Amino acid sequence: MRKFVCAGIVTVVAISISVAADYNGTVVEVSKDGKSITILTGKKKGQEGKKISLKVADNVVVKTGKVTFDKAAKKVSVEEGEAITGGLTSASFSEEKIKEGVNVRVTTEGEGDAEKVTKVIVTAGKKKKGAGN
Repeated sequence: MRKFVCAGIVTVVAISISVAADYNGTVVEVSKDGKSITILTGKKKGQEGKKISLKVADNVVVKTGKVTFDKAAKKVSVEEGEAITGGLTSASFSEEKIKEGVNVRVTTEGEGDAEKVTKVIVTAGKKKKGAGN
């Protein structure tokens, strides 16, 4: 009986993990009404990235954030900051800002056509060489 209960718990946890996803990337486009977002993920030197278009949940949370890297654990984490007033329709997602590059971590729930963005964390991009010097 104990094995059956443990197997059930593992199954529920595995399903809940597969239903939520995080994407790190750069914003390519946000619809004017804030109902969809397109990000470019996986872009590295010499490699093309992949554009992902996602629907946005009505109760999406949009915040600032700070990226930290733990060298010992070789793990990247994002610390959430202040909420951004106006969400995806704020000045943080204006065409000018998007052209400059808005880095985000997007959290979704659901799968396939039911996948929707529930959280967007705007992280600071890398400083360009010579900027501010």
